[in-house]
Amino acid sequence: MLLVELHLPEVRVALERFRSDPVGAMDSLVTGWRKQFGQALTRLMEAEISIFLGEEANNSVQNSRNGYTTRHFAIKGLGELEIRVPRDRKGRFETAILPASQRYDVRIQQEMALMYLGGMSTRTIELMSERMFGRSFSAQEVSEAVGSLHDEVARWRARRLDDRRWKYMFLDATNFKMRRKDVGREPVLVAIGVDEEGRRSVLGFQAGDKESSRSWDAFLGDLIHRGVDPAGVELGLMDGLPGLEQVFTTRFRKARTQRCQVHKAVNVLVKVPKRIQPTFIPMMNEVFYNESSAASREAFSRLSQRFQRVCPDGVECLEKDLDAILAFYAFPKAEWPSLRSTNPIERLNKEFKRRTKAMEVLGGEKTCYAILAYISMRMEKTWKKAKIGTSNVVHLKPFQARLTQKT
Repeated sequence: MLLVELHLPEVRVALERFRSDPVGAMDSLVTGWRKQFGQALTRLMEAEISIFLGEEANNSVQNSRNGYTTRHFAIKGLGELEIRVPRDRKGRFETAILPASQRYDVRIQQEMALMYLGGMSTRTIELMSERMFGRSFSAQEVSEAVGSLHDEVARWRARRLDDRRWKYMFLDATNFKMRRKDVGREPVLVAIGVDEEGRRSVLGFQAGDKESSRSWDAFLGDLIHRGVDPAGVELGLMDGLPGLEQVFTTRFRKARTQRCQVHKAVNVLVKVPKRIQPTFIPMMNEVFYNESSAASREAFSRLSQRFQRVCPDGVECLEKDLDAILAFYAFPKAEWPSLRSTNPIERLNKEFKRRTKAMEVLGGEKTCYAILAYISMRMEKTWKKAKIGTSNVVHLKPFQARLTQKT
């Protein structure tokens, strides 16, 4: 325990200093504590080497003290300390208090890693480190601090998933600018699961080709290997990426597929002339927003009869995926608004993009995974307050207000 003895005259001087120069007074106080804390660590290590030499003497080893070596060590909340580390003549003593390869408190390492994952660049942390930690850290040291999380992230990505029954699965992919041997855009496949209670969780993410059915098959196979029950998944929600639907139904044979209505509407309207869209969109909304699958199909029949000759490509584009667009009707009505689109996973991908935008280039796959794991865990805390099928979930609005020419 570190004891500080204060006398009344010293207290009076200190209080007067705080009144006239509070910043300088606080700096002086911290400097004094830093010096005393360094001395306290030295005394602790002196006791440690005494125990060590006593044990060696019991084993008939002739050894003794051999002065001190000075080390600088940064501690969270105190800054960099100058510490005298005792030595022995045979060079056998290794203190457990300050490991030889460690130059700063492991808590500082954790803080730098969290700052980076939270949105600060390595350069910004480097510039601010002396003020925050009392010692300047290089961008390389910040990168090493982030690297210390890689094993923990790998364990999180490989965690078991059989503790819950996953009813729905949202699937999508997003691109990141990543550095390997060179810099290039690479897709990362992402899956969100929804359990029977409507709770969402990020099941996993994996670098891979979003256009490749092999990549999706390997990704889904890993989720199953980690405990997702293929018989329990009832619906997969996706935006029509090539090969994904076929791979999904092969892996999850009892599940239906739901195509995202937002993506489908955009694809359809590309094939509808602008002058026709003001009358086409309301009738398309009747297909998407109705009381039952039968009512939606009747609405499509009316749309088809009216626009088949005017814009057959738009009608055909809507018709070919009609079953997948209306699959959500087979599930509880309270969940329909959440099952019409891939909005939940789009929101997650938006957070991924927002965090990585300032970085321009991600420093490799492991760094990418560390950032995505951090964002995923943070998003899951938000999702606890908004379960699928509750009024807390943000619902889609009809497409008149949502689809613009820019979209």
